[in-house]
Amino acid sequence: MKSSFLNSIFVIVILCLFSNISSALATHSSNEIAANRTASLLDPEFAILHKSIADALSQQTRNFVTALNQTGVTTFEITESVFDSAYRRYFLGLKGEVRISRAMSILIRNVGSHFEGEGILTYDLSITEKQKEGGFVRYVLEGEFILFQDQLLNQLAESIPGMKQANSPAGKTLLKFLNQIDVRPLAIAASKTLINYSPENLQTLRGELDKRIESTGNSTLERTLFLVKGLGNLGSFYMCELLKTNPESVVKPAKEASESLGAMIGTLMVPVIGGAIGRFIGGVIVDQIANATVYCKPFDHELAKIRRYGKLASITPGTDFLDTRFEASRLRLQQLIQQDLRENSYVLTDRMLEVIRASKKKNIAVLLPIVRDFRETLQFRFVSEEDRYAGKKMAQLEEIMSVLSPSITIE
Repeated sequence: MKSSFLNSIFVIVILCLFSNISSALATHSSNEIAANRTASLLDPEFAILHKSIADALSQQTRNFVTALNQTGVTTFEITESVFDSAYRRYFLGLKGEVRISRAMSILIRNVGSHFEGEGILTYDLSITEKQKEGGFVRYVLEGEFILFQDQLLNQLAESIPGMKQANSPAGKTLLKFLNQIDVRPLAIAASKTLINYSPENLQTLRGELDKRIESTGNSTLERTLFLVKGLGNLGSFYMCELLKTNPESVVKPAKEASESLGAMIGTLMVPVIGGAIGRFIGGVIVDQIANATVYCKPFDHELAKIRRYGKLASITPGTDFLDTRFEASRLRLQQLIQQDLRENSYVLTDRMLEVIRASKKKNIAVLLPIVRDFRETLQFRFVSEEDRYAGKKMAQLEEIMSVLSPSITIE
């Protein structure tokens, strides 16, 4: 599953290279939360650096999304973006539509419709097929992303020789990279990959680049193209489109490009420092993808979001972004259970009881709001609809809670 999932989700990574690659690294407007809580202590130099990185990422994200939308392949908008200066976190909401080739849609089909991951980046991404249009398929994407910038800079410092334990140099290197890179070629190559990808077109692309190498004698391009073949079909297609669009950028020795897609892109677009930054970002993405969780059922997806946002909100309270999403998932979960009861299915009702029974005592506080919603729904069904089976389930819920947390009332 992980191998096919990696290929399937790669399109999303490329598609949102700067709106999702650091995947919420970027903020659309770098708006800061008007924090009414005490901000954690931070050296003024670091605070300025964090803000500068946010501004650079914000600008590059706008550039990338605008360039991508101008190709006509996507219609993306950033629905929400907030910079939490107290905890150096970024919250990004993204939604829109993308048109891709049928050959690429085969990679996505049957993998799942909801993806989530945690780490430097906590994200939740939904992909829904909308309609088929000739040789293309249109998908609707909606994602929410939270980036922990302190962790990002710490790990970046660890990954670059000479920067260990040096947050500031790592941040300055990242800032330099962001200020130098031109994301327009990346967006153009992404759009062409989305719309034109197929194994047959990949062979054609490679043939065109081979002819260019023969006519120009560009040995660096030749070596880079050789390395590109090890990236898999989809990664190779993207890099071939980038090389075709931007051949003059291939000026550094191939050994600096390494075998990493992120390192290749970084080296091509920002010589000297680009390879190290690109290699690091690519490594983060691969790790996030490899450890992603896939949900095919809405109930499990909403429950996972409730746990995630509830946990984060309990650690750092007072964040509207987290509270809003927690309440939205709470409402959707309640609606799913109400529908389950109306249909006399009780599949989700029993599933909910299993989830609560399996919860650990220390984690039950996050689930209390939905436990109370669940009891209220069962009680309404029992009293107003005279559903005796719902009454039985309500009694089971109360018994589970009495064992799990006797001191907490759910009435």
